[in-house]
Amino acid sequence: MSFGKNVLKLRKKNGLSQEQLGDKLNVSRQTISNWEVGETSPNLKQLKMLSEELNVSIDELLDRDYTASIVKPESESEETPQKTLTQQARSEPANPSVKEGPGSKKPETKNSSQKLNAWQITLLVLGFPLWFSLLIATIAIILSAYIILWAIVISLWAIFIAMLCISAYLLLTGNITIITHAAPAGLAIIGMSMFCAGLSILIFFASKISTKAIILTTKKSAQWMHNNLSKKDTINE
Repeated sequence: MSFGKNVLKLRKKNGLSQEQLGDKLNVSRQTISNWEVGETSPNLKQLKMLSEELNVSIDELLDRDYTASIVKPESESEETPQKTLTQQARSEPANPSVKEGPGSKKPETKNSSQKLNAWQITLLVLGFPLWFSLLIATIAIILSAYIILWAIVISLWAIFIAMLCISAYLLLTGNITIITHAAPAGLAIIGMSMFCAGLSILIFFASKISTKAIILTTKKSAQWMHNNLSKKDTINE
């Protein structure tokens, strides 16, 4: 089993989330996630602290590939045997600035993330009437704007159909006028018919472009919301 899978298995076995384990090691939740998927690796001090928090030895935590990937420093000669990562981690204390002794205590680290979360929860509770009202108002404005845009597009399609019908009616009336009455009046009516037909073509393209733009915006918005929700679910696992 790889190093990342070992960390993931032992973290869940100890009932710790990525954020909780990161707080104990003074690293971010993203750092723990990168370790588990194998994108990055901890340094020696972090490895020592990680083994202590997960209640396992460094030998159990590491795998052969991870240990073998450590490159020998350039300052060492080729004849000097390379120290393994396990030996270096055992010889280096977790906190070099604190001298360990019989009566020494492990320095306590303040969990600033938990305090920040407590403040956030307090502010959310106290400001609920304000931010909830603003949230509802914002959603209502967005939905209203969305409905208005669709109403405009539908109106454009309705105008296109109306102009097309008017053009057809004027064309028919112009031909009848030419046959039954005077030719100049009929030609004028036919000219109006052609004008309405050209205007209907312009309205058709405007309606088509507007419809595609709204549909594309709707799809992108839905995809953005889906990606954010999926990302949150992945983080919480």
